[in-house]
Amino acid sequence: MKIGILSNAASPATDAYRTIHPFSLLGHETIVIDPNNPKWYDLLACDILVASRPNGTVIHGLLSEFKRTKKGKRIIVDMDDNLHELDPSNPSYSHFNRPDVKESVIACMNLADHIIFSTKALQDYYTSSRKIAGYEIEVMSAAPLTVTPSTIIPNAVDFNITPMQEPRPVNKPVRVLWRGSEHHKKDLETIRPFWDWILKESGYEVLFMGLPPHDVYTYFPGVKCVTWNPSPFAYWEKLAALKADVGIFPLDKTLFNYGKSNIFALEMLCNGVLPIVPMGFPEFDHRGVYAFLDAQELISCFKHWANGENRIENIREGQLWLFENRNLATVNLKRAEIIEGL
Repeated sequence: MKIGILSNAASPATDAYRTIHPFSLLGHETIVIDPNNPKWYDLLACDILVASRPNGTVIHGLLSEFKRTKKGKRIIVDMDDNLHELDPSNPSYSHFNRPDVKESVIACMNLADHIIFSTKALQDYYTSSRKIAGYEIEVMSAAPLTVTPSTIIPNAVDFNITPMQEPRPVNKPVRVLWRGSEHHKKDLETIRPFWDWILKESGYEVLFMGLPPHDVYTYFPGVKCVTWNPSPFAYWEKLAALKADVGIFPLDKTLFNYGKSNIFALEMLCNGVLPIVPMGFPEFDHRGVYAFLDAQELISCFKHWANGENRIENIREGQLWLFENRNLATVNLKRAEIIEGL
């Protein structure tokens, strides 16, 4: 069996966590195909084609062409973002808010023989009349967007290439890390009082990784800017080298964020860093993660969380949960089952 995987040049991390890396470990011959320059003979040679976050008429045409090349061709779509609910503050909003793009996402999903979702919230949104249990915002829809069979496969860690780091005593000053892209600027603002507070406090060093330097220096004076390397391996090396003590990942309460995975917590715990996130996001509701109600509670609790005697024990508990529940060697068995069942 030969598996073709459409690369996602805009998101190498997606390729690493969701498609190219995990599927390449299943023991089948795999080939990576550039969706912007696909070769008909590569498509013809594949039995299964894997597409991540497919959208737009070009990708839909490519998937349709693949199905036409030969009887028995199978498509797997991997969805790890809610492409229908981007916030207007997201730089990609103007693209994904177009009706034709939204329609193309569903058309691609309906061409699939199986859909893999990274979270239950995403699966609920796209397959269960978009009624998401526990989410306080009413979702406006009366019918599922797709009836294609689906499976939830969470993001997981390959401990062969990202070994678990032993938690360390806190640095002096305490090193506080946020990482993300400019897509998360509105999320950062949800705890603005906390940033204003900690940047005036002595004993803390705040690092932002991934935000453009001009934004860091303009809106968060005092934060140290860390460059983001898009290569997954260079990124993991950089995370380890930073030796952060605490990682903070604020999120605005939106449907897009509600469907996000806990990859931030996985990366922090794997590197021996204490992750702190807002309450109300079920993917982060597990051992090893501290959650705050709002910026004021975060300010009140932060010194105890960052310097408390239970910090290292809490990280180790999270690492144990990570190994038990997000070990790629185990999680990947679900992908093997899907392929065998197609």
